[in-house]
Parts: sequence; C-alpha cells; structure tokens
Amino acid sequence: MRVSGRLFSPAAFVLSIASAAVAAPDEDVLGKAQGYPVGSPRTWIYDEKVRVGSFSGMHRVVKQHTLTKPPTASPLPRAATAPAIRYRFDNQDATIDDFLARQRVMSLLVIKDGQILVERYQYDRIAEHRFLSHSMAKSITALAVGYALAEGRIKSLDDTVETYAHCLARNAPESCPLPRLSCSRGGPGGGQDETGEHGNEG
Repeated sequence: MRVSGRLFSPAAFVLSIASAAVAAPDEDVLGKAQGYPVGSPRTWIYDEKVRVGSFSGMHRVVKQHTLTKPPTASPLPRAATAPAIRYRFDNQDATIDDFLARQRVMSLLVIKDGQILVERYQYDRIAEHRFLSHSMAKSITALAVGYALAEGRIKSLDDTVETYAHCLARNAPESCPLPRLSCSRGGPGGGQDETGEHGNEG
C-alpha cells in the first residue's frame, strides 16, 4: 500500500461490525470537503479527489451495460451474531477497525455459508452505492462459466464467447475463448483506452 498515488480496494475479504466513529484514511486528500465528487472519463482514475465518487458511481462517468435483474433475488441474510474477527499483521493482533484505519477501503463485505458476517463502509458510502468491483468480476465470471458448464449450458470451454453471446461478436477483434473472460487481459475488445470507454480489464 502506497501513501501517495495508491488506488482503492473497493472491497476486501478480511474482517466486525462495531461502527467506529473515526476518520477514514486520507479522506481530506480524497475529496471529503467537496462531498467526494465524481470525475470525468479522463480524470476518474488519476485525480485522487474524485476517486471515491468515481469508484462508487462509474455509471455517471462512462457508458454502462445494464444487466436485467431476476424476478426473485436470492436471499442473503445477515448472521444473527457478528463474529469477533481478528488477524495477525506485523506480528501483532489486529481487528477490522485496525484494517479499515490503514486501508483506503470504501466497502468491506464478508460472506460465509450464504450469510453476511461483516458489512462496513467508509468515506460516507452506503450499501446503495454502485462500487467498482475491479478483479472481483473475474472470479464471479469464472464461477458463472463453471456452473454453466456443469449444467450443460456451455458445451466446451474451447468454445468462443460469441457462440453464446452474439452481441459481443462485433467487439471481438478475434475469436475469444471463454476462459479469457476470467483473466486480466479481458475478453472481446480487451484493454482500456484513456477515457475508460472500452475497458473490460478486471
């Protein structure tokens, strides 16, 4: 973690549910006084003052592709009792509060066995914000492809993306095998220009 020029972990997989009234790391640098403004396609990733607003409001920065939600959402209940989670860092015991005090984390969600164990927010963010997922998208895509393969919805991992999603064919400079969707090089139209308009990395 770098003190200057560092990016965010929009979510992390570590760690309690006491709401401590302490300042989040570098909140003044990150635009708290300005209400965490949203950046433009050219500034959202480089200008620290707009990172919080941009990383939790990308639908206001670049064009988005909206997925239709299912008629019924899967239940995601909260655990009856919040666990007392601790971890070791630099040979010292630490808590979630210690972790959040050191990291530029806007949201922290820990799910185990279909239940929410931890849900915490910083930088005036709330659950209704749309957080940028970065590389978590690769893991979710890999799981989805695995389930589809097991259920017979995908015949082979050697198939290309456009076999099942014809709308992506026009964006693919070459045939894109399904496994490429879960790696950092991205899939159809992989890569990202300086405006963020064509990116699908992470």
